[in-house]
Amino acid sequence: MKQYRMLIQSVLIVVLGYMFLLLPHIVLAQEGSEGRSVDQEFVFVQGKARAISLKNGTITVKPNKSKKIKIVIDAATTFKGASSLKDIEKANRVKVWYVLDGEDKKAVKIEKLPELGC
Repeated sequence: MKQYRMLIQSVLIVVLGYMFLLLPHIVLAQEGSEGRSVDQEFVFVQGKARAISLKNGTITVKPNKSKKIKIVIDAATTFKGASSLKDIEKANRVKVWYVLDGEDKKAVKIEKLPELGC
């Protein structure tokens, strides 16, 4: 009986511990990102900006060993290292987090990386 009680207590502690660790992640997931659905997964790409269209609000990114990806910028897109798409030039290195929205890839966050060199 004593062993059974210890087993129950151990299982309870483990379950409560996992719930405690996962709770912040669940709350953050429910908040979403600037009006985006919480069931959307973010996709990450890093590469060079190959084309920028201010008129269409798009940036085309070419990762090192992959095909070019055209990504749509909207009002919910956040920027780091640049204040807007206007501050990013062709050949700048960028990181982009986006979500798939039907046929479109919508940018969640764009980070312009610092230029390296002498």
